[in-house]
Amino acid sequence: GTHHNRNKYSFKANFTGKVKKRSTCVKTGEFAEGIALHNNKLLQLTYHSHKVLVYDPNELDLVESHAYPSGGPGEGWGLTSDNKSLYVSDGSNEIQMWSSELEQLGSLHAVDPLRPSTMLRLNDLQHISGDGHQGNFSRSHSNLIIANLLMSDRCLAAVDAQSGLVEAYIVFPDSLWPDNPNKVLNILNGVAFDPETGLFLLTGK
Repeated sequence: GTHHNRNKYSFKANFTGKVKKRSTCVKTGEFAEGIALHNNKLLQLTYHSHKVLVYDPNELDLVESHAYPSGGPGEGWGLTSDNKSLYVSDGSNEIQMWSSELEQLGSLHAVDPLRPSTMLRLNDLQHISGDGHQGNFSRSHSNLIIANLLMSDRCLAAVDAQSGLVEAYIVFPDSLWPDNPNKVLNILNGVAFDPETGLFLLTGK
């Protein structure tokens, strides 16, 4: 995903980090946010426009644009898929569930059972299922949503995708960007997962 109300770009890159292979320009005035591959389509939320942008995953051409479903979030933040349903965040502790046809299926609320009164503000989302090589989580968890916590520089929450309970936190010992002079922007802002290697891919502001 990308930020700011200007032309935006989505990138397709190999995991060696050598090159970007494709880019696309998002319409000026659109604030592009969370992005996910779902049923061989690349779907992207917009922050305030209440639109889902749909791209061809290979060429990154925009092929469709749809309104959020009735009852959809006021703001689009994170988006992920379990290949059946879509999970959408809006910066609160609520995660909405949408069908492939972009119909509202319900919602769950992320809650820390040890600190139930703490409001968790979820940013970007990444679903992991435990199918195939899914890293250490595959041993004890099979249906998790990994979420950035808003304004955190080193913490992710692992949320059960059925109950909403926080099963664990992934805490990094130090800031991931210690040399960044802008401490306000020195925070986690994007999370992705490579099921082939079990590696998380993290971005900052």
